[in-house]
Amino acid sequence: MMGPGNVGRTLTYRFVHNTDDHQRGPEMLGFEGVKSAGFSAQPNQAIRAVPARPTSSEPNTGFPANVGMSSLPPPDFARRDLPIEVVPAGASFVRIHRTAVGALHFGASGDNRFDDPDGKYGVCYVAHTMAGAFAETCLRQVGASLAPLASLSARSATDLLVTAGLRLVALHGSGLARLGATAAVSSGAYEFSQPWSRAVHAHPFSPDGIVYRSNHDNGEFCAALFDRCRDRLAEGASRELMADRAALAGLLDRYKVGLT
Repeated sequence: MMGPGNVGRTLTYRFVHNTDDHQRGPEMLGFEGVKSAGFSAQPNQAIRAVPARPTSSEPNTGFPANVGMSSLPPPDFARRDLPIEVVPAGASFVRIHRTAVGALHFGASGDNRFDDPDGKYGVCYVAHTMAGAFAETCLRQVGASLAPLASLSARSATDLLVTAGLRLVALHGSGLARLGATAAVSSGAYEFSQPWSRAVHAHPFSPDGIVYRSNHDNGEFCAALFDRCRDRLAEGASRELMADRAALAGLLDRYKVGLT
C-alpha cells in the first residue's frame, strides 16, 4: 500500500491560461504487474479469452459484470500504487460555470463523466487552461459549428486557487496502462468512466481527484476534484464570458465555432 512517504520528490509546476506557457509532467509512482487474462479451449474449438474473476476478498464495484469488463477498474485496483500528480499550493485551475451557481460547486447529479452515480460524494470539474475549460464546458455538442449565445451569456470563468497541495491520479499517458485503464475513460460512455471515479475515490491512498485529457480537445488537461479537497480551494478572479469579447473571439476562432 502506498502512503505519503512513497511519493518521493514533488514535481512543482504551475497552471496558466496561456497553453504555451505552462509546464506539465506528472511524477509517477510505482506500479504492480497486470495479471494476464486466462485462455481456455476445447478440442476443435477456437481459443477464447476468459476474463479473470474477482475473488470473494475483492471489493464489489457495484456495477454489472457485463458493462465493458475490460474497461472497468481491475479487481486488484485498491492494492495498486497510483500514478500521482502533485499540485502545489499557489497553483490554479480554471472553471467555466453557470454564473448563478458559483465556481466552487461539487455536483453529485450523476450526469457527468466522473460523478459518483450514487451521489455519495461531489465532483468539481476544472481545467488547466481557459481553452480546456471552454472545450469541455461549451463544446459538448459534438460536431456543432455554432455555440448558443444565450448559454455563453449565462456563464462565467473563475480561477480556483489551490491553497494546500492536492494529489491527483493521472488517468492519462502511462498512467492508463499502469492502472489497467484505456483512453476510453476520458472519451467513452459514462458507464465506463464513473466506476473509475468510484474506485479512485475509495482507494486507500485517498487521492483528491483525477487528471484526464479533455474529450473535446485532447491536447488539454482537465481535473475532476473530489469534495474531500474543498477546504484546499479558494475562488480567485472571476469574469463573465461575454465581458472579454477579445478573449472569447480567440476561443471561437481556435475551435472554428460561431455564435447563434
